[in-house]
Amino acid sequence: MTSSLALASETDQYTPPPAPLVDIGPFISQTFYQSLQTVIQNAPPGANIQTIRHGFFNSWARGIPYTKLELWMARSKSLPKGAVFKMPQKNSIYKGFIGHPTPGSLFVLAPTINMYGVYFGTDKLGHLVQQGYGSLMTYQKGLAHGLTPAQAQENVVQRNVEQERTYFGTWLDGVYSNGDLAGDFAGLKFYRNFEEPVQIGGKIVPPILVQVEDRWKINPSLNPADMMRPFISDHLNEMLNPSLYIYSQTRLRKAIQDRQEVLERAKSYYPLQPSEDVSLWRGENYGHNQGKGHAFPLAEVCPSLVNSVNPPENLPESLPESL
Repeated sequence: MTSSLALASETDQYTPPPAPLVDIGPFISQTFYQSLQTVIQNAPPGANIQTIRHGFFNSWARGIPYTKLELWMARSKSLPKGAVFKMPQKNSIYKGFIGHPTPGSLFVLAPTINMYGVYFGTDKLGHLVQQGYGSLMTYQKGLAHGLTPAQAQENVVQRNVEQERTYFGTWLDGVYSNGDLAGDFAGLKFYRNFEEPVQIGGKIVPPILVQVEDRWKINPSLNPADMMRPFISDHLNEMLNPSLYIYSQTRLRKAIQDRQEVLERAKSYYPLQPSEDVSLWRGENYGHNQGKGHAFPLAEVCPSLVNSVNPPENLPESLPESL
């Protein structure tokens, strides 16, 4: 099963890039759009939607411990200059972190990127394309066994929570990542959206693909630069949506406090507060804080820093019309 391919990795959003990162949301969306076009063109007439999904999965989501997508983002020269912030572990909040039984996922951290104004680790896109596909498989099995869509979705969430509590998270390095779970859930929505409209917050997002006679085509109403926009949110940022840690809590708290000055300098381009409620994914349960450990939200660790920032606006009732 695809979900067994992933291996947890961590990122550090408490350490901001020294300058604003180029927003590659449109670039990644257009890249995925072109990839889908290729998959569709190579598919035989009469191919079912699962063939198209699997072709996209093969293009980006295979790989251990990193997906093709993560490796491409780390190595590609086609990404815009200033799009990726790579940080050595020794410069991160995880310097000296003591995990158990093996802190292997903390030796090399996922780089930080900016998509549609959200800063997060490339590992979260790996979760979206890889774990999201595994989540879809579980969702479809639930439907086949007579579950309602709501029950099948909750079944997926509890499966992902159990994996994050064990060999994808806490068992591996003592970290229960809410951001990983958000990536898994966003990926479920993404793969479902290939053929069906999905509700995200107060908006119904039209399907990415439509069937014309015996072939699939990309929905002509879809803006290639915005294809991924509905699935990217502050939930993917591990500072705005803190993980739960069961080890090195004192060390982590101090490391975050030591970054107060650099975060203060970066706040003109680096959001310090979430723009929406991260305990739910646009109003839906995705497994937030259902593990063990302690989180380190900035409001608790550096209250004066957060209090100096204008409070975020409430989450809008619907997504922008451009979607």
